[in-house]
Amino acid sequence: MVRPIPLGICDLCGAQARQTFAVDLEHGGHLMIAGAPRSGRSTVLRTFAGALAATTSSADVHLYALDCGNNALAPLAALPHTGAVVPAGDPGRVLRLLARLGA
Repeated sequence: MVRPIPLGICDLCGAQARQTFAVDLEHGGHLMIAGAPRSGRSTVLRTFAGALAATTSSADVHLYALDCGNNALAPLAALPHTGAVVPAGDPGRVLRLLARLGA
């Protein structure tokens, strides 16, 4: 069982309350991180990976990253959960990673 991964704080303005925002890998759907350059996309992904590593066993979850930026995700390779961090500039590895994930 993989517990939801805490990622941040959710502000519930109408209820004048806050709660933890967590990503449920077992029961949730997809999560999309979008934004302009320098808006914090890589920071969110690194934060998620760190929270994943802090709360989940590497026997239960594996992390694969496709780094389309300036190697901002390269430090994730040091986590025991990480199978690979593939730079977008290496098309052969990108295709192999996508094929593996598709399988």
